[in-house]
Amino acid sequence: MRLLLTGISSFTGLWFARALAAAGHEVIAPLRAAAYADPLRQGRIDQAAKVAELVPAAPFGSDAFLDLIARRGPFDVLCHHAAEAANHKSPDFDVEGAVAANTFNAERTLAAARKAGVRRLVLTGSAFEAGEGQGSQPLVAFSPYGLSKTLTARAFALTPGDTVHDLV
Repeated sequence: MRLLLTGISSFTGLWFARALAAAGHEVIAPLRAAAYADPLRQGRIDQAAKVAELVPAAPFGSDAFLDLIARRGPFDVLCHHAAEAANHKSPDFDVEGAVAANTFNAERTLAAARKAGVRRLVLTGSAFEAGEGQGSQPLVAFSPYGLSKTLTARAFALTPGDTVHDLV
């Protein structure tokens, strides 16, 4: 399978890329930037280059991302792992800004993906979002970051617990 995987610069994104590549899949990974000042993130990018083809400066929803879909497709699956996470541990985390970044130009992006042959969207979740986990109490978002992931899933018309959306 050919997979378009966002969010490869995160710890879990790199883990996903390694596992997908080890299973024989071709991973194409658009990046938000051309380079990263954070040495940990840049180190993950350097490791990701060993298992995926990296496409710098093509954040989700951008013209560069849409161009990637059109020119480099077809892709079997769009795995949208990228999520705005700057300051994600703070109670002052910008929920609205994160959801806007996570879903930027989503309708146009999904239409372009469909046109280019993408059949499935896989949207990763978080243990911090509403509906995740177990217990007798309501499973509310654990943090502002978790709320942003919950709202992102809902913007893509996914209910808690859903991760795959057919685009056909």
